Amino acid sequence: MNTTPPVERDLPLDRHLAIRSELLRATRTAPRRRVVPMVSAAAAFAVIAAAAVFVSTQRGEPSMTPGAEPTAEPPQLGTTGRPGVYAPTLPNLPKAERAEIEQGCAQPATGQKPAKLYNLITDGAGKVGLLYTEDAALECSIGGPGMPFNPGSAGVRYRNWLPGVIGVDVMSASAGGDVPGGKREYRGKHGTQTVAGRISEVVARVTYTEGDTTVDAVIANGTFIARIVRPTTWAIPEDTPPGVVRAYGANNDLLAATDDPVLRNRCWLLPDGTRLTDGTDPDCLTAVHWG
Repeated sequence: MNTTPPVERDLPLDRHLAIRSELLRATRTAPRRRVVPMVSAAAAFAVIAAAAVFVSTQRGEPSMTPGAEPTAEPPQLGTTGRPGVYAPTLPNLPKAERAEIEQGCAQPATGQKPAKLYNLITDGAGKVGLLYTEDAALECSIGGPGMPFNPGSAGVRYRNWLPGVIGVDVMSASAGGDVPGGKREYRGKHGTQTVAGRISEVVARVTYTEGDTTVDAVIANGTFIARIVRPTTWAIPEDTPPGVVRAYGANNDLLAATDDPVLRNRCWLLPDGTRLTDGTDPDCLTAVHWG
């Protein structure tokens, strides 16, 4: 009898999106909850954490302001994917603040495992950062009273490889603070829907669509963050299809979309033949190196 455990593999994109949709519906009754499915994990599970308390800086339609411009020099991550081999460039962020974010966001989610901050945005719901450890992505809300760093984590196996031009590592949602039954400390806080991940160097633009709302992602250091800011009375809806992430090239040509059935079924292999994803398409393609 063969007792060798099966090789860990990433789930197909359609299964990840189905898991995400199920979890969002399951948490609808918890007014301030974040759901972070493991979009790029080898074995899918969800980390459900209390949502961060965001400080609203403006009213009306929020506008995303990048914390940094994309670095001109491509990341030199190396084949091990160890954070620290390459320090992502965020020129508008003081070093002391960066170090505080990296320490504060990593410890609650990963213990003492080091994390590097790759992207940071500020919008009408506050500030959120995207960090990576050697094997996980962290979406971290920053600046909440009593909880200055509130991360959600998603495992990322083979972090240095992408299934094509884009890898969606994190998708999350948080209800507004004024929904019925919400906690007093969350009053006045906006609901949010967030998506984040990694992109190849050929991607110049990423958009995120939920229903009739589309926003452009902020791109930095080979990563992207897009967040839709909802009213303070917004509740996580039931029975809605998952949002769509689209990647575009320099000429605004569509390179990939998460609702494309061809993309969802595609099989991706590492150069040594290891499966990165379990797509149903028998003609597997070679994964794209990140960095």
